[in-house]
Amino acid sequence: MKIKLGMFLILTAYQHVLASSIGCYPVMICELIRELGVNAEEIDLTPQIKGDPHHYKLTTKDLKQIIKMPIYITGPIELWTPSEKINSLRPSKNLKTLVLKFNEDYQALAPRFGNNRHALSHFWLYPKIHCHAREQVYQFLSQLKKLPPPTNCPYQLNEANMAKLKNKFAQAHFVFSHDALVPLFLAYGLKANALNSSSHNGHHQIDLAKNLSKRSPNEKFIWIIEKSIQEPHLFKKRFQQHNDLHIEINTLGQLGQKVRPLDELIQKLEALP
Repeated sequence: MKIKLGMFLILTAYQHVLASSIGCYPVMICELIRELGVNAEEIDLTPQIKGDPHHYKLTTKDLKQIIKMPIYITGPIELWTPSEKINSLRPSKNLKTLVLKFNEDYQALAPRFGNNRHALSHFWLYPKIHCHAREQVYQFLSQLKKLPPPTNCPYQLNEANMAKLKNKFAQAHFVFSHDALVPLFLAYGLKANALNSSSHNGHHQIDLAKNLSKRSPNEKFIWIIEKSIQEPHLFKKRFQQHNDLHIEINTLGQLGQKVRPLDELIQKLEALP
């Protein structure tokens, strides 16, 4: 009898945790939920994948887990293609789902960043788009549970810092592991290319090869490297020079972070000679 009662209590506790948890992906959506006042214990990052969402293919195991979650929030389809499939497979009225969407404000903002929807879908790297995402998540969750009163959006791009970087690196060329931040740098008049593209079209590598093959011996190149993203070693082996500068970053962010990815990168650039 004691064994049965113990199993019942364990099962009941598990069901309570499951019912109160909020599934989310990628990690910066989970972090956004935490910043809105949800306890970290209630937040369930699923799938728990390290790497850019554009490069992850949804497994059957992860899909089965996701479609059972009572609440699930994920990024726009431009960021993670399975979002559309997940939304269609959660038809029950008791299952609440939010797939972030770009609104009219984003549409007005996009031309400034070259209309690269796949790169811009990394919303947490673009403060105004980040604020739009925050508003969507707050409106969705506030209908399901009690949240602290909304506050002004805390994500702001320091225009003065970007102007300083533009002056400091006017003659430099940035090479990113991934193109998530390339539109931002181009918008501020900085030279930037990427080793990997969110859209998988390959044109970025052709442009990058042209720029690297024409580089002068004295031209400053700064490689922005992410360990979680695989790089085409051919480019580094063929074009990298001993006097190039290197910065390691994590643009994907993490739950409970103290410094946001974009702020971390700006700080590291400011510290370069």
